[in-house]
Amino acid sequence: MAVTSLQAESAQTNPTSSRALYYAYRRAKAAWDIALYAPELLDDDLAEEINEPLSEAHTQALNDFMLSPADRMFDLCRKLEVFRDEELANWYLANGFICQLASDARRLALDLRRP
Repeated sequence: MAVTSLQAESAQTNPTSSRALYYAYRRAKAAWDIALYAPELLDDDLAEEINEPLSEAHTQALNDFMLSPADRMFDLCRKLEVFRDEELANWYLANGFICQLASDARRLALDLRRP
């Protein structure tokens, strides 16, 4: 229990940690999804004045998360899952994402080799 509480505290005190950035991305995605799939919009589109800021927040949080270094192998796995789930192969920053993923994999693999 103490470890979990320390990890949560660490993520809160370091807003650029992989975990904090992942949570920010998930919150932005959830907020946009809730607005997009609201029951009252069943046959209508989301109003642009609502859609635009939610879309921009999602995009910013996604980019921040994907372009940040992964702290642990678990975080790299999360980034790969997001890349797959969001179908980011053709995203405008896909090349940067792939470069960061490769850098993360290399660095974390080297960390595993150290005694």
